[in-house]
Amino acid sequence: MNRRVVFGVVAAWVLAGFVLGGQSALDVAMRGGKGTPLSVAFIQTLVWIPVTLAAIAMAIRVPFSRERWSKPAMVHFVAAIVLSFVANTLTVLGYMAMTPAGAIAVDVVPGSDDVFLATEPVNTDRTDEVPASVASDDANAPG
Repeated sequence: MNRRVVFGVVAAWVLAGFVLGGQSALDVAMRGGKGTPLSVAFIQTLVWIPVTLAAIAMAIRVPFSRERWSKPAMVHFVAAIVLSFVANTLTVLGYMAMTPAGAIAVDVVPGSDDVFLATEPVNTDRTDEVPASVASDDANAPG
């Protein structure tokens, strides 16, 4: 594969990481919360570099043509599923590597889709109690 293609793919996903990180930081700042590190955005974007390069290589090795399209379509379909699984697995592993040992995720607001990370044990007997580490971060959040 051409070096310029590899460089272009890497540059595009790094730029996407900076844009996503900036957008997230602006969103949190507008709500009055504590910003998230840029590494979180890179976990979501940098995993797509090898996936994109693999997809480009697949397009070169298994091209479509008017006469022969059904077999390449099936190969590309299976490759898309496998590559999506790989990207999502790498994303989850990236988040797991960043999560402090012993941390647990808790749904602070019943019925909400927001999941917050608590770094101290949570009392599961009482649903109205929020861990101090979560409560302090969310004091200014709307809701």
